[in-house]
Amino acid sequence: MKTIAYLRISTASQDCDNQRLAILDYAHRHKINIDEFISMQVSSNKTPKRRGILELLKRLEPGDILVVSELSRLGRSVGQIIQMIDYLIANQIRFVAIKENIELSGKQDIQTKVMVTPCSAFLLRLSGT
Repeated sequence: MKTIAYLRISTASQDCDNQRLAILDYAHRHKINIDEFISMQVSSNKTPKRRGILELLKRLEPGDILVVSELSRLGRSVGQIIQMIDYLIANQIRFVAIKENIELSGKQDIQTKVMVTPCSAFLLRLSGT
């Protein structure tokens, strides 16, 4: 089992330091070792392949953990984020979004459904769809 942290910034004027610090703080509090940081500088407007998402997914195996500082690092649209979370659950990959306080076990259980449904509704409201 490994833990991968995914960090993404949109422009060269930004940096990943805040994301990295949030993830390291979370890892320390939960006694988790981050095995790998994947950092990307690319707009969320780009395809999942350009954002490094497809390469990230290839590295993850059942039982692994994916940690992000916030859900918006995964994609720009609600649909992209929900697809990603569905993929992670279907492939038994644990998932943590620190800002939203989401921790999914990688299993399709009632707890996961209870956590994902309100989150999806909240994201839908934010996006105006």
